[in-house]
Amino acid sequence: MVSGPLVLDRYGVPRPPATAASREFGRRLRAQREKLHLTQERLAQRGEMSYSTISDLERGRANPTFDVILKLAQLLDTDPGALLSGLKPDDA
Repeated sequence: MVSGPLVLDRYGVPRPPATAASREFGRRLRAQREKLHLTQERLAQRGEMSYSTISDLERGRANPTFDVILKLAQLLDTDPGALLSGLKPDDA
């Protein structure tokens, strides 16, 4: 089980602390974005999402939906598997 301080989202709603898997997903997302010389803002514009969503994903503070993973992989010219391969839930 993941423990840590209570974190509130921008609406004041509690969200769970980042897991090792979500942090690694975010690290991979950031690395691919930077490889393509994209800012968070530019990637967000291309994906029709907010830059704070990209930031939250990269910091492991948000869990993307399946559709968002597919969209990000397409925008970053990578396979979705490259972003997800080998990730496991913390309780596995």
